[in-house]
Amino acid sequence: MKRSHRLPLAVVALVGATLPAAAAFAPRAGLRHDPRTTAKKLSQGLEIDGAGRFELDYKALHYNADMFQRASKAKGFMDFLNAEIWGKMGTAKLEFALAPGEVELAPGEYRFGINMTPAEEFSVVFWPGPAFKTKLVIPLAVERDQKPVPYLTVALLATDEVDVFALEARCGPFRGTVDVKVPYLSEEHDHPAGGAPPAKKP
Repeated sequence: MKRSHRLPLAVVALVGATLPAAAAFAPRAGLRHDPRTTAKKLSQGLEIDGAGRFELDYKALHYNADMFQRASKAKGFMDFLNAEIWGKMGTAKLEFALAPGEVELAPGEYRFGINMTPAEEFSVVFWPGPAFKTKLVIPLAVERDQKPVPYLTVALLATDEVDVFALEARCGPFRGTVDVKVPYLSEEHDHPAGGAPPAKKP
C-alpha cells in the first residue's frame, strides 16, 4: 500500500471512530440490550522475528448513533464512558516498543480503547498497567461518510515502509487511521545478535 494513497495521518490506536453499543450505557441509563452486541471479541496481532509479538484483543462494540448523540450532550456521562467503557474495551500486550504518532509505548500490558468528543474527534488510548489509571492518547485522522460498518473493527496494515504500519479502526460511517512505527525494524535501532531486521527497500 503506497503511503501517498493512504489517509493523511495524525495517529490509537488503535484506531478510528467507534460509537457505543447500547450495552455500554445500560448501567447508567437503564437501557435493555441484546447481550450479543458485546459478546463479539476480536483480536489483531503482529509478530516480528527476534523481537516478539504485539497482541490486541477487544470487544467489537456496535455502532449506535443515537446513544453517541445523548452522550455528546452530557459531559460527565461522556467522560465516564471514555474512562471506563469505550476507553477500556480491550487489552494490548507488547513484547517490543511501538511508536504510534507522537506517543511511545514501552513493552508491557495495557488496557486499550477508543475515546471521542462531541465534535467527533477520535483517538486510541492505552492505559499502562498495573493500575491502568493514566492513559496515553493517540489522535486519529478520521474520514467520515464511509460505507457503514456495524461493529468496531481494528486492523494493523503493512505499508511500503519496513518499520511503519497503519493502525485502522472502522465503525459506522467512520474510518480512523494512524501510523505506527516499530523502532526495532528501523535501520538506526540496535538489535541483538541474529535478530537484525530486513533491510529497507532501495
